[in-house]
Amino acid sequence: FLLCSNTVRVFYLQVVRGEELSSKAESQQMRDTEISAMRGTIYDSEGNVLAQSATVWDIYIDPLAIDLEIEEEDTAEDIAEKEAKSEKRRNLLVEKFTELFDYDEEEIEELYKKTLEENHYTMVEKKVENNVKEEISEFISENDINFIGMEQSSKRYYPYGSLASTVIGFTGDDDQGLYGIEAYYDEKLTGTNGRVITAKDAFSNDISDDYETSVEATDGNSLVLTINQTIQYYLEKGLRNTLEEYQAKGAYGVVMDCNTGGVLAMASLPDYDCND
Repeated sequence: FLLCSNTVRVFYLQVVRGEELSSKAESQQMRDTEISAMRGTIYDSEGNVLAQSATVWDIYIDPLAIDLEIEEEDTAEDIAEKEAKSEKRRNLLVEKFTELFDYDEEEIEELYKKTLEENHYTMVEKKVENNVKEEISEFISENDINFIGMEQSSKRYYPYGSLASTVIGFTGDDDQGLYGIEAYYDEKLTGTNGRVITAKDAFSNDISDDYETSVEATDGNSLVLTINQTIQYYLEKGLRNTLEEYQAKGAYGVVMDCNTGGVLAMASLPDYDCND
């Protein structure tokens, strides 16, 4: 009867749930990390940067790595001690992230729930600046933590804020162009993301580089506009004075090179800060 029972069990695991379990095993043995490509830079005619991407970091946690593993031979006292240590690790993470990101009570509760999820990858914060990333790295090192990870990403910056904003446009959270030059030339500006595939051991730690496969990211193309930053500034200044003087609802202006038809400045007010 025991032999028959085991045979049925093997059949159930290999045939009935074989594909599901194989997929789970693969996801637990491999880590597939995407490397974000840098979006192309937008320059004015003199080489001044109007839009540029910079490296930021996405922060994720491995909830299953927070809890210490319970062994078969562990006594009730051992289990209670491990559970207490796991809870301490969980609270340590929540406290540090609350300090770094100024979470309110609802956000604290949400993060705590994420630490209880039964998976190896849960995103916590996106597009974190490098100074915060360094502080998290220090926290990981000081506390010998293996359940916090960081992935490189990119963020769009507009050094002149609202200058030529209605021309340049802006991007969305996932770096796609949504308006203006950013949207019109999105395909040119967008690069191709790379990826790193790494083998993991039973405790979700990366195995040596011999088991790593990587594909480099290809950055997007840059654009040089006919817009001249200085002329653009004076056009916008003149339009703002006009708005105030005549209490107008809006104003629009274009400055062109009469020899080539090149647009040296173009503005529509009211405008906005591209960074917002």
